[in-house]
Order: sequence, then structure tokens, then C-alpha cells
Amino acid sequence: MDDFIDYYRVLDIKRKATKEEIKTAYRKQAKKYHPDAGGSHVQFLLIKQAYDTLYHDVKRMNYDSLYDAHMNRAYTNYSSMAGVQGEESRSNRNQQQYDRNFHNERPRDKNRKKKTTTGSDSTYLIVSILINILLAFTLLAKPYYDNQKTKDVSQEEYNQLKYRQSLLEGQYAELQKEYYDQVSYIEELEKKAGITKETLENTEQRKESPHADYFTLGSTKETVRDIMGPPDTLKDNQWSYHFSTVTFQDNKVVGWNNFSNNLLIYMKKTEATTNSFTVGSSIQEVINAMGTPDSITGEEWLYKYSTIRFNEGKVTEWNDVSSVLKIE
Repeated sequence: MDDFIDYYRVLDIKRKATKEEIKTAYRKQAKKYHPDAGGSHVQFLLIKQAYDTLYHDVKRMNYDSLYDAHMNRAYTNYSSMAGVQGEESRSNRNQQQYDRNFHNERPRDKNRKKKTTTGSDSTYLIVSILINILLAFTLLAKPYYDNQKTKDVSQEEYNQLKYRQSLLEGQYAELQKEYYDQVSYIEELEKKAGITKETLENTEQRKESPHADYFTLGSTKETVRDIMGPPDTLKDNQWSYHFSTVTFQDNKVVGWNNFSNNLLIYMKKTEATTNSFTVGSSIQEVINAMGTPDSITGEEWLYKYSTIRFNEGKVTEWNDVSSVLKIE
């Protein structure tokens, strides 16, 4: 049994929804379940995963293949159950017809003379009765076995649903435990390192200060090590500091995720600072309006939970879930 997730149901949209409908549904669901609004963190991540999959053409095409296969299996199971119930219905109709034929005598002709029963007629009558008894047994027994089969299928379907429910409950419990474990771990590290609210605010100020030590896009690994110290973990081209990560390519910084708010990052604003941005704005214009992003992954930038997407260095779209973007 697979753990298939219906992303169309998660976003509450139709199978043939347009990209604009997907975006509208995502914004609606994201605002409803946003953690800052008291929503579920797990549900919010599931909504974002559904949007990331369905909004991009290639990902959606691959997902739709899995979706169609899943729906075909579900339809086949439903058809099998419907077929069994159909056989039972036909069997009941045959039984009713037999009962009418077997129990209702034909009207007798009052002028008809009583026929004398001969030996051959008696034999015929006995054979006929035996045949009718066998036929009656067959018709009566078939609904019983059909009912048993239907019960078996229904029980199997029920067991599958209960098994899937237990899987989802287990996964939710694991995610919830992992979340609280991470929160406790961060608090413990902050306590050991003497990190307080004031030090985090100072870090935020340093991040926006061009005079403090910082690193940015294009900085080398040596620069990052000098500023941040040795990473907690090192995997391929990604360094981790607590839960924050720095991504490298060809020995230079190409992105980061400042989850623990501890990275000393800074993207310099120009003198011609703008107060807002729009579709077609350059990367520098976004920096001038928004400052240093909390996360850079490829051509997607995050400010809290709000996202900005670029293509060839120009803004193509955004999603202001956290209501922090300065849009024209």
C-alpha cells in the first residue's frame, strides 16, 4: 500500500486547475494555516509542498502520472466491489422470479378433465421436483456466498483505511516530536553559548551593517570560515551552523538558509535605494527595497515565509505569505 498524498485536495482545487487558480488557492490555504496565524506547522509545510509540485510544469507532469495511476487503482477496487454487489442484486431478482414461478399455480380450467397419473408421469414429476429443488438450492446459496465475498472485500478495504490512518498518525507524531526536539536543541545550544534576545538583535543589526564582518554571495569558503568559524557539519558543498546552512559552488557562496538566525550575511544596498519592487525589477532593486534575504535557494529568495522568484536576474513572481514584501 502506497502513502499517496492528493495535492489537489490539499489545495482544494480541481485536477485541471490553471496556474493562476493554483497560486490563488495556495495563498488562501497558506494564510489560513500559517504558523504565525496559529495554524499547523505540519499542514503549512504540506501546503507549500503541494504548491511547489503543482505550480511547476515538469513536477506537475510527473506528479499527474502518479495521480492517475493512484486513481485508476482506486477505481478498479471500487468497480470490483460494485460488481460483487451487482451480482448479488441480479441473484436476488432471479430468486424473486423463481419464487413467483415456483409458488404460484396456473389457473385451472374448470371444464378440463382430471388426468390420470401414469408411471411415466410420476417419474417425470419426481425428476422435475428434484431439478427444482437443486435450482432452488443454487439460487438460495449464491446470494449467501456473494454476501460473504462482499463482506470480505469491505473488511479488507476497512483494514486498509485503518492502516493508512495509523501511518498518517505515526508520521504526524514523528514530525511533531522532531519539531519540539529541534526547538529544545536550539534553546539548549543558545543557553550554552549564552545567546539571548539581545545578542540575536545585535546579530540582526550586524547583518545589515556594511562595517561589520560578514559574507555574501560570491564569498569564498575561507572567508566564511574566518567569519563564522568551523561548521558544525560539512556535507558535499553545504556547511551547517546549528540549523542554518551555507551552500557553495566552485568554492564560492551561492546560497544560504538562515534558519537559526545566526549567519553573518549582508547584501549591500546602492545609493539609489528604492522603497519597493515589482515584476521586472532587478536583483539589486530588490536588495535596495528589502535588504538581505533570509534564504537564497537557486532563483528563489525568502523573507520570513514570503518568496520572490527570479529569472535571468529579473523578478517574475512573488508570494507575500508573511506580508513583509514591499511591492509596488
